[in-house]
Parts: sequence; C-alpha cells; structure tokens
Amino acid sequence: AQGDPMVEETLTLGGRKALLRVHSGEVDGVSVRIAAVVLKKNSCIYDGLYISSPVDFDSAMPNFRNVLNGFKS
Repeated sequence: AQGDPMVEETLTLGGRKALLRVHSGEVDGVSVRIAAVVLKKNSCIYDGLYISSPVDFDSAMPNFRNVLNGFKS
C-alpha cells in the first residue's frame, strides 16, 4: 500500500489507545485491501491485520472489529 490511508481511526483496545489504518494496494497484480491495527503496551507492540479483496472487505470488517474488541493483554 502506498499513499494516504483510506481510513485512519483511533481505537481503545484493552484499555489502551490503538491506531487503525485501511489501505488499498496490489499483491502480484491482485487488488487487496488491508486493515492494520497497532497498539503499544509497556514494552510490547501488538499488531492486527485483516487482508481481503476490496469486494469482500466491507462485509467482513465487522468480524475483524469483533476480534479487536475482544483484545486483552
């Protein structure tokens, strides 16, 4: 993914602030959309990724958010 994110959002996960960004790009000529979340707690950094075709991305994004909402460290 290059350029500005399609979405940039601050979340609270496990009581800590996290950053969510969504980008579109290509892998081997195939279009993809990627949601990436990063969270720092003490000396640990947690990353979460959701990668999908652009066509299916929006319909399954609520599932990714459910996973994120269940985060506990």
